[in-house]
Amino acid sequence: MSEKLPGFFRGMFVDGVELPADTIIWLSKERREWLNARFVFGNWELEKLEIRKDEIVGRDLVKFRITL
Repeated sequence: MSEKLPGFFRGMFVDGVELPADTIIWLSKERREWLNARFVFGNWELEKLEIRKDEIVGRDLVKFRITL
């Protein structure tokens, strides 16, 4: 996809298709209810995310909220 972008953008897109594919497989492999209502970026190291699960839940991290 980045081949059609102007040259200065091409260096920004360095990840291959394996990265989002691995993320999708990790997310669908088992239920991770602790991730409900939380966001995950496809380039995060998901094993490290799982190690920090207690901190994420305890401190209510990686949530996007809109408050009015």
